[in-house]
Amino acid sequence: MSSINNSIQPVFNDIMLIDDDVIFVSIFSLMNKKSQFSKNLTTFNNPYAAIEALVQLKEFGKLPELIFLDLNMPLIDGWLFLNQMKELSIETPIVILTSSINETDIIKSKKFHQVKKFISKPVNREKIEEIAEILERVG
Repeated sequence: MSSINNSIQPVFNDIMLIDDDVIFVSIFSLMNKKSQFSKNLTTFNNPYAAIEALVQLKEFGKLPELIFLDLNMPLIDGWLFLNQMKELSIETPIVILTSSINETDIIKSKKFHQVKKFISKPVNREKIEEIAEILERVG
């Protein structure tokens, strides 16, 4: 009797989500698990804690392959976070996930070379698959 392997290979090993909305983080985590987008998802609701973690991960050569970033957060916004990453020479690709549909934000995001995609919430499985396809092409 032969068995068929229906498992899908994850697109990424390690990704990070930085978003202060705990409900969105839960939904995104569930979508990641169901779509098998990545093996490991690390989440932060505090951007400062995410920066500290990224500094440590950089020291050990274990940065995530992709970061999903919300722009509108109470402690520091996504723009300040992106500037901090630039100052720290952290080059991990970024996908902005935000409730903003402001054209100014979209234009501003293009000034950061590590921002590969700007996606307005809500995020669904199709958007996750679109992200995977885009990032496979830019490799």
